[in-house]
Amino acid sequence: MTLIPKARCAIFETVSAVIAVLAAAAASVQVAVMRRIASAERTNELFELMHNEHNRKARETVWDLEGKPREQWSDAELSSAFRVAADLSQLGFILRHGNIPRQPFLDIWGRQSIKLYTIIGPMLEDRRQQWDSPERWIYFEWFARLASMDAERRRPWWEKGAWATGVKPLVRGGAGDGNRTRVASLEGNPSA
Repeated sequence: MTLIPKARCAIFETVSAVIAVLAAAAASVQVAVMRRIASAERTNELFELMHNEHNRKARETVWDLEGKPREQWSDAELSSAFRVAADLSQLGFILRHGNIPRQPFLDIWGRQSIKLYTIIGPMLEDRRQQWDSPERWIYFEWFARLASMDAERRRPWWEKGAWATGVKPLVRGGAGDGNRTRVASLEGNPSA
């Protein structure tokens, strides 16, 4: 008689263990699905940020600043430059530290971020030094560098020689290069 309750107990324990394993598997699938949903929502929010009318107009203003001496920039143009830097810094921060794919943003904003950084980067560097704040806009710079490396990686082999034209990778300058900030936290691999 004592075998029957023990057998029932073993069956109950086995069924309970199977149910627990199935519940754990379902929970892990739910977590993975929730992460993908959250990633999609963050990606959508970033696209909305980058495509809203005010930010597009600010970028258009910065495009028009190419070649114009900084001393001649109006207050509205400076405001647009700072807005673009803040937006691309936010994008860079989220891409570096968030759990969202980088490649779609590199495909759409990569070359633009390189060009925008070349236009306003020297002004940002001056402000970093003036404000003694080398960490400011580092994620904009990081994103532009990542985009530069991505553009270089994607160039066909026949265009990679010194004679080739096109996007050249941003590189750290030597001593006396005031257009780049040496920030220890960004010295590593941008794809990290």
